[in-house]
Amino acid sequence: MQPIAQKLIKRTLADAVFTVLVKTSSSGAGVLIGAVLARLISLEMMGVYFVVLHLVRVSSVAVRLGMPTNLMRLLAVAVNQGNWSQVKGYLITSGQLLLISFTLLVSLYGIFWPWMLALLNVPALQGLFWVLIACIAVRVMEESGSTVLKGMHQIKLGVGLLDSPRQLLFLGVLAILWLMRNEPHLGSIFTIYALATLPAIALCVIAIASRLHKHPCPVSRIAHWVLLKESAPYLGMNIFSILMASAPLWVASAILGTEAAGLYGAAVQLTLLISFFLGVANQITPASLAALYAQDDKRVMEDLLRTTARWGLIIATPALLAILLLGRQIMGLVYGEAYHAGYVPLVLLALAQYVNAAAGSPGMLLQMSGRQAALLKLTAFWVACNIGMGWLFAHWIGIIGVATASCIAVVGQNISMVYYVKIRLGVRTYARLNLRALKPQRS
Repeated sequence: MQPIAQKLIKRTLADAVFTVLVKTSSSGAGVLIGAVLARLISLEMMGVYFVVLHLVRVSSVAVRLGMPTNLMRLLAVAVNQGNWSQVKGYLITSGQLLLISFTLLVSLYGIFWPWMLALLNVPALQGLFWVLIACIAVRVMEESGSTVLKGMHQIKLGVGLLDSPRQLLFLGVLAILWLMRNEPHLGSIFTIYALATLPAIALCVIAIASRLHKHPCPVSRIAHWVLLKESAPYLGMNIFSILMASAPLWVASAILGTEAAGLYGAAVQLTLLISFFLGVANQITPASLAALYAQDDKRVMEDLLRTTARWGLIIATPALLAILLLGRQIMGLVYGEAYHAGYVPLVLLALAQYVNAAAGSPGMLLQMSGRQAALLKLTAFWVACNIGMGWLFAHWIGIIGVATASCIAVVGQNISMVYYVKIRLGVRTYARLNLRALKPQRS
């Protein structure tokens, strides 16, 4: 392996250590939140909780207009050049666009709210409109603050303030309610969720303001349409990507009811542990991939991708085996006996995430190589298949049908992305099947 490849891989894996620690606490807290909630509220209400949680995630992506990746890149370049006038211009312009898009989203939700409740089959949300809006608002601010910090090369701070503080605070309050044998209303649960996000937002604002204060300068004017035009290709891609995970849950709720959504949401939460390292890799490798693509260094790019994919597969394998052998007991232990019925969906979703981990990061490579249009088409096709098959299969075999459709779609999406990257870029992203060698070897 070339020295530059060794250096990049070593740095990437070193960054991964910190990210793994942070994401471990966040993911662990997420599972524990589900476990505590399952003991505080009914299975039906858990279904409503998962439906709303995924709605908040999709909405926050829509409000951000595809800006995260593009804004991070623009800020990083401006900071490297010492052009803090431009940094301030990007921040002001992106903030104004966020305010406009958020206002538009609130207006649309206000108009279609009764229709949304009927479509998703969640009448329990009647009267909780503004609580949902508050959750979306704080989620957007939290994610935007993290993006800006990463763009300013405050990677560890950006990673550390995203998800983890909110998850830990949310878990702490829910645990207190459980110990007090309190039975909170859904409105109270989502109010706690919103309030738990505020400390991370405050820390992001302080950190960003501190950096800007050190560089007093006028603000460069950045045209709104320029930033919006550059970010637009990422919007559809980001929405379709998150719909791949969220849409099946909504299909389950709409056709089978919120109890089925509760089982499906619990299964999804546990299977995320399988593709855990893939999420870490997708946070720490983009900059390196962009630089290597610009240099047309495909050998080093492949070494980096296949090394991170191998580590992801190594971590995913014991998690998959645990689910295959002890999935029913794990569901019962974490969520309660009522969730034993989610074992088969859990296995199907776990197999899909295992393939996802084995495939590596072909989607991220397509983004960093400027092939967002191809990724958008592939993702849109498989999202449509996921929703269509899920809707059809749900009427045949219930929640197992929804999970089967999701499994087929995720596996199909990963295979098609891996094949496209291999044909178009000549790069393999998938993990080697030989797990004995942790050091990349050229075949």
